Amino acid sequence: MLLRHWIFVLVLVLMAATATAGEIHQAIEAGDLSRVQALVRADAGVITQPDDNRDRSLPLHTAAIAGQLEIMEYLIAQGAVVDGHDKDQSTPLMVACFRGKVEAAKLLIQRGAGVDQVDLNGATPVSFAMHSGNMEVIQLLLEAGIDFATQGPNNGTYMNLAAAGGNLEIMELLFSSGVPVDTANDTGTTPLISAAGLGQTEAVRWLLAKGADAGHVDSNGMSAMSLCAFRGNGASAELLVQAGAELNQKDNWGRTPLLSSFQGGNDEVATVLLKAGADPDLATELGQTPLIKATERGDLAGVEALLAAGAKVDPVETPQGRQALHIAAARGYGDVTAALVKAGAPLNCVDKAGAAPIMLARDHGNYKITKALAKAGSGSAKTINECELAGTTKKCGEKCPGALSAAKAPAKGDARVWYLGHSSMAVQTHNNLLVFDYFENGRTADSPCLANGNICPKELADQKVTVFASHVHGDHYDPVIFEWSEQVKDITYVLGFEPDDENVPAHESIGARESKTFGEVKVHTIASNDSGVGFMVEVDGVTIFHAGDHANRQRDLSGSYCPEIDYLVAAGYHPDLTMLPTTGCNFGDPVAVRIGIDYTLEKFGPTTFFPMHAGTNPARYVEVWDEVGPKHTQVEVVLPRDSGDWFNFKAKEEHAMH
Repeated sequence: MLLRHWIFVLVLVLMAATATAGEIHQAIEAGDLSRVQALVRADAGVITQPDDNRDRSLPLHTAAIAGQLEIMEYLIAQGAVVDGHDKDQSTPLMVACFRGKVEAAKLLIQRGAGVDQVDLNGATPVSFAMHSGNMEVIQLLLEAGIDFATQGPNNGTYMNLAAAGGNLEIMELLFSSGVPVDTANDTGTTPLISAAGLGQTEAVRWLLAKGADAGHVDSNGMSAMSLCAFRGNGASAELLVQAGAELNQKDNWGRTPLLSSFQGGNDEVATVLLKAGADPDLATELGQTPLIKATERGDLAGVEALLAAGAKVDPVETPQGRQALHIAAARGYGDVTAALVKAGAPLNCVDKAGAAPIMLARDHGNYKITKALAKAGSGSAKTINECELAGTTKKCGEKCPGALSAAKAPAKGDARVWYLGHSSMAVQTHNNLLVFDYFENGRTADSPCLANGNICPKELADQKVTVFASHVHGDHYDPVIFEWSEQVKDITYVLGFEPDDENVPAHESIGARESKTFGEVKVHTIASNDSGVGFMVEVDGVTIFHAGDHANRQRDLSGSYCPEIDYLVAAGYHPDLTMLPTTGCNFGDPVAVRIGIDYTLEKFGPTTFFPMHAGTNPARYVEVWDEVGPKHTQVEVVLPRDSGDWFNFKAKEEHAMH
């Protein structure tokens, strides 16, 4: 009884301490100095008690944000640390600068606050001030002795940060203080590249007028023009053309600005480049040309502009032996197919797998295109007859060998897998259909179905569907998935994050290293070292691992990649189907990524490996497997050529990719 009494007293004390900690922040926000003084007299420890907000602010942070100078003076006099840290190790001076609280910042500097402190995110008082755009605070920091020319994020100058924000007033102040306009940071990024990449046209104009080098490239080989093209900023591209920027300079991936403009879907920039004389045929080492990129996106206007500029319809082939017509036919873009045929694209050119465009159109359920190619003279009489018959279909995927309805549901332990492009996969098991990380990259096919890499809700209507999104990035999560519920009644959404949009329909959320069951689907997760989670899924006797964006970043395997893989293996997981990212500009070192793939396949043991995350360039998968594959004779690999390619997995049997 006595023990129970003391436990009860302890709980009351803890509750009182928590209430007092929260109360002092409320009193500070209200400007109630008397109440703050009373709380401190009652318990001096409240001075160091963090708020329960996201930032875990200390009382001095709260006072600085509120601009409560008297309370700040009192807290400092009572022992509050002037450079105390919140959760991100940001100081009171940093948050005062961010909120534009000039007098609070002045007081903190007078009391010895460090003007050169750096928090966990690499931010400083100056960078916080620049984000706020408050000139008084910036002038205050300048007077406090900050050397803008030598101190800045990533060992660059603050001109980079000001240019990224497009704040010309700050840029003028920095320039007048002796800050150069062309100093690059650790990644080789100059203020001009920052401004161009973030659409700050007036900052681009100002920098060029001050003599900024329009030809400088960063560590990825990307120039200001490259970033303009990729992100889409026609007005800045015009300025760079006028400044004499190189139009055909290739980045580290072999992409010209023109190719990047079509990869990013930015026809406005492409128009500027073509008008200025950019070469429409320059290809990457993998045979990717601007015409192929425009075709991949189904960009009819871009294709027509390139053809008008003299782009070849039969240029250097991709490693798969593909030309633009193959891609248009496989993806189901009828108008692009027609434009290429009209321009003289070879109708019967076969790729390295022996497939002509008409065969790809047929196999991927694009029957109107199949008929159009047959009418134009492609294929044998037998093929043409098959196309005419197939062209009568009106339902999603009907009669297509890759359609969901083309075969019986797999037996227990078996599966049918569709590659839907990039990191998106659909997996049919005995009683369930799973869709991972779906997003619409460019336009959908004229007649969308699984066989051409698209989701047609009608095709899934009678299925038990679970849709997974590993994280919030736009190439893994597309809100269009929620529209499917209008036609698919038995559908569950499992998200590895919580969307910002409060209007997102009903869904299930799952965090890192959690286990949950949704009907017959058991889900276990890992923490992705990029964003969100990776999924280990057990259903109908099949185990599937979809890593999301979890990819190794260090060649020595340090960091958080391997511990998550080890965690799964220690839990007894050895998946039948393993889906891992193989390439991506945000992953950093591609060699490190492949070392991580090697590590994972070794740990998992016999499995069927699906490389993913190569955007619209599946030739990358062949390149990766040529390097990694010889070490893993126990692993079967699936190397898709097109969105919509499908694969039949049968436990302990021979498999085939279609």
